[in-house]
Amino acid sequence: MVKENPQMLKQFAGMSGISEDQLKSFVDNFAQMDDDKLDKAVYMVQKAQDAKDLWSKANKMTGGQLPKIIIASVVLFVFLVLRWLFGGSAAAPAAKVLDESLNAAPVPDIEIETEF
Repeated sequence: MVKENPQMLKQFAGMSGISEDQLKSFVDNFAQMDDDKLDKAVYMVQKAQDAKDLWSKANKMTGGQLPKIIIASVVLFVFLVLRWLFGGSAAAPAAKVLDESLNAAPVPDIEIETEF
């Protein structure tokens, strides 16, 4: 229908913000698809729409703060992974001192004799 009506093609191009040639190329390619490829394309469009709906719902639940929450979570995760990989910890110096003091010198055995 769009292919046979150039006025409709111009109208769709104006609404979508892409050039008329690009839209015509898209329509031609879409019309030449076999059923298997068409089913896959429709499936992907449905999944993309589901993902968009899920994002919108989650973003609404967080008051529009979802991008900030995701960025903060990723930064925290990277920080914790780097800290784990390189062994950085606030307790590390204290543990090192304790370990060195325990392994420094053996404590001599002292026998205490108690006679009353």
